Amino acid sequence: PYALMVRLIQFSCCGGKNSADYTSQNISIPDSCCSRKNCTERALSSTKTHVPRNLFTKGCAHELGGRFRRVLTAVFSIEVTAVVFQSIGLVFTLRTLWKDDGTYT
Repeated sequence: PYALMVRLIQFSCCGGKNSADYTSQNISIPDSCCSRKNCTERALSSTKTHVPRNLFTKGCAHELGGRFRRVLTAVFSIEVTAVVFQSIGLVFTLRTLWKDDGTYT
């Protein structure tokens, strides 16, 4: 749980969609949702409708989805580049091995 909390703080997000994911189920908002330390203390003693200040506004599903897309884009770009260089290498290799009479050496 601690590692997950540290990750969520690094992503600057709260809940799946937003902090309402917690309050709608009568769950206290975790400290990982705070952009500053201990922003949820006041919320614990307040009414259900009170939303503390200094919460991350974006949900973690959005943040993690964006991070996942960026990583996939980078991996895809690297793979395409590798395929291009391998194809160029294959063309030069076949060209080098090809004889004038249409046979390979």
